[in-house]
Formats: sequence, structure tokens, C-alpha cells
Amino acid sequence: MKLKKIPLLLCLSALSLGANAQDKPSFSVGISSFAVSQDATLAGFGSGEINYSGFQLLGAMSLNDNVQAQVAFYSVTEDEIGDLKLSGNTIRMNFGKGFQKEGFKAYGTIGFFNEKIKVPSASEGASGLEFGAAIGYNFEAVSVDYGFTRRNSSDYEEKLGLSDMTTDTGTLSLTVNF
Repeated sequence: MKLKKIPLLLCLSALSLGANAQDKPSFSVGISSFAVSQDATLAGFGSGEINYSGFQLLGAMSLNDNVQAQVAFYSVTEDEIGDLKLSGNTIRMNFGKGFQKEGFKAYGTIGFFNEKIKVPSASEGASGLEFGAAIGYNFEAVSVDYGFTRRNSSDYEEKLGLSDMTTDTGTLSLTVNF
């Protein structure tokens, strides 16, 4: 439970830093392709990979050229078993360079995800921390970003009865800046 408070504390710290900055906040909204890959091991039964794909909607507020708060809402379906779905949201703080200027940008991210795992007969929730990185390019009115995260998979392991799981996400985003 204490780990879930870390993103909130980082968000509040970043917002206070942004409030003291001389740059004006800027905003962006967009859509991205979203993929989730899970490598799971079931005790005594071996391992396998589960891949999901879909889309996410996102919005961001760049507090200055180095700090950005971002929220995303997503829905993905397992590539081979269409009845297995994930939907949820993430809140992230991005720290790097180039959020407000035209040109190249690169940043690291820390966030918190909260999602529902849906199968035809049941639904489970999972949440936790995620860490990642991204690169992108800001044009005058739009931005293109490619990023990935590694998620804390302990909720998946506990709720799905797995002995080990690794969860990664990947995005390719197009956003409008204003």
C-alpha cells in the first residue's frame, strides 16, 4: 500500500516545482497504439507469453520543458484469445527534456496503473507502479512519441495464481499540442 503513494507524492512534488517555474504550462491530447506483453510462469506448468493490443487516449500537462504530468485511458484485447481483455488507466510523471520546445525530446517516466482483467466469466483488478522511458519529436502543433514501461506484476501474480510474471507495455502516440 505504501508503494502506491509514491506516484502521488512525485506528482505533488513535480506540480510544486512546475508552479515555481517561469515557463507557462502547455497541454496536449492524443491517441496511441498500446501493447501489453506478459511473460507468465505457472508453478509446475511452464511459461508462456500473452500479448494484448489496442488503443489508449491520453492527455498531458507540461509544467515546463522538463516536467510533464500525463493521464491515459486504455483498452486492449489479447491477440489470440479475443475474450481476454484489459482496460484501465495510468497516471504518470515524465521527467526529461524537450516537452515544450520544437524538436527532439527524451524522458523517463514513473507512474501508477489501475486496470480490470476481463474474461467471459470473471473480472479481476490489478494495480501497481510502472517505470519506463520514451523518445519523441515535437513539431509545431503535434508530437510523436514512442515509449515503453515495465510494470510491477505482483498483483497479477497474486490474483491469477502465477509464480512469476513480467509485464511490459509499449506505445506509439500522436498528440496535438496547445
